[in-house]
Amino acid sequence: MLLLLSANNIRYTNAANNVFTDSVNDIGNFESDSNNDGVGDGWSYNTSILSSKFLSTSYVYDGSYSQYLKLSTTNAVENILYKDLSQLGNVDDKIYVQVSYRKMTSQCDANTKIYLKKTNYYSTSGYANIDSGELITTTQTLKGYYTLKTSSIRINLTLQNEDLNDLDSCGLIIDGLYIYNTTSIFGAGNEPEVHEMEKYILNHKSNNPVLTNILYESIGDFEDDTDSNGLGAKWKTTDQVNGTYRSTHPDNVSSGSYAQRLQFNGGSTYHQGIFVNLYSAGDSNDLYYYYYTDRERPNGYCNASTKQRIRIYDFNSYSNGETIGDHYISTLESVRSGTFTTSNSNFRFSLMISDSNGIKDGCQVYYDNVHLINLTENYGKGFEPSKSEMDAIFSSINFESLDCNYFNDSDSVFDREIHYDGTSIYMPEVHLAADIWNELYEIPIEEDTLFTINDLYFIDCLDTSCRESATTWAGLYYNRLYEDDHIYLNLEYLFGDDVSNEFRMNVIIHEIGHALGLHHSFHPNIMNSYVIESDILGDMDIVCYNELWVEEE
Repeated sequence: MLLLLSANNIRYTNAANNVFTDSVNDIGNFESDSNNDGVGDGWSYNTSILSSKFLSTSYVYDGSYSQYLKLSTTNAVENILYKDLSQLGNVDDKIYVQVSYRKMTSQCDANTKIYLKKTNYYSTSGYANIDSGELITTTQTLKGYYTLKTSSIRINLTLQNEDLNDLDSCGLIIDGLYIYNTTSIFGAGNEPEVHEMEKYILNHKSNNPVLTNILYESIGDFEDDTDSNGLGAKWKTTDQVNGTYRSTHPDNVSSGSYAQRLQFNGGSTYHQGIFVNLYSAGDSNDLYYYYYTDRERPNGYCNASTKQRIRIYDFNSYSNGETIGDHYISTLESVRSGTFTTSNSNFRFSLMISDSNGIKDGCQVYYDNVHLINLTENYGKGFEPSKSEMDAIFSSINFESLDCNYFNDSDSVFDREIHYDGTSIYMPEVHLAADIWNELYEIPIEEDTLFTINDLYFIDCLDTSCRESATTWAGLYYNRLYEDDHIYLNLEYLFGDDVSNEFRMNVIIHEIGHALGLHHSFHPNIMNSYVIESDILGDMDIVCYNELWVEEE
């Protein structure tokens, strides 16, 4: 069964745009201006209060354009943009709204707030706040929930000066506006909270989220060097480092194929090493766990007094630094781990070195297998594991060669082969998906014939025709013991021009994996428990398949 979300803890998928099939989610991305009036299609505005308006290519959060507005008004409260939306859902459904904006001029009063408001459909009456408003800043996201009283409403973006000063010359860039009926999508009582929806949308916009909910995925495995600068793809460094190199020496590598080596300039008592900026990593005061390995290059490259220091800072800066770990480095590989909280959802995670006697010129340090996990988000507030419990989890993992522990209790294999048939409209994709598994050679997956017994049957379903509640899954494998097994393909999530072929293939390959006896593993493998837009088997997919089906000589 391939879940689109977990009932206990929402998992955020890169394919979220395929989950949200309701056209309500596209209420105006400012991509076009058919009327040539300077305002994105579908949006209305008060012509008397705007001195300038145009679609901008600056500070774009989504698509190609953002909306620029500059006010000319003596009023302290103005609706700057609004849109009428019909048939949003049923009474008492929860509607989530999110918009990104940026203050563009210093003339905006420091006490000016921006609000999301609703009014009656095609009306200025029936005002209600969707959010509590916030002081406008250089970069911010506004978000909130509204409970439907009628199925159709008007969404308003409103500026209000708290000191009742006028809003004249205040300028804003607006973009990335979403609206979702979360009751319709997730079910009554299972609607995500505001911070969960924000993360859901963030990960849908990013093909490679930096921070993961999946326990074993790393933010720094140093496998890729996309800039060809000797530095792992997700990491940055400073001019205090005069050499970056990715090492393949087995003494340095604790996971994957590469470790990160840094060579430092001498003289100073501390140097910033490598860092990663984490955006929307969680909520204020969430508890995080970090884990990584380091070692110094042997033969006197560093002083005995040199320490490895872990610090967190404000996002994209070295302001408000806090040391969360401090250890003497060693020529032997050393595991570093710890927990910390931060008051910001955006922060910088930095690995640096310090030496009270002055750092030795040419000191070289290796890093590998860096993990950072939001424990609060994964386990819930008040239920976070302790550092010792997390250390025990990580110490049990052989990162150099992960063994597979992801097997089902059942499969559809008979006499080391699977024969399949079906009525699904996606049978061509089924054939391609079978061929992908067949490239591993051990268990042939072939179409049923008059001379074979069918083992697996593919069926399309929609709503009540699906075997189980179809609100949270795209595909379902069902083992029927004494009859041919079934794979149900949910048309709610697979049908439509807006669904990519990679999304469909991922679902089908994943369900065939269950028929082969494989259980859910972790991102970015096909047998990961939620949909990713990929049709490529991951390392753990292959490890598990081989462990289950390769016969020893």
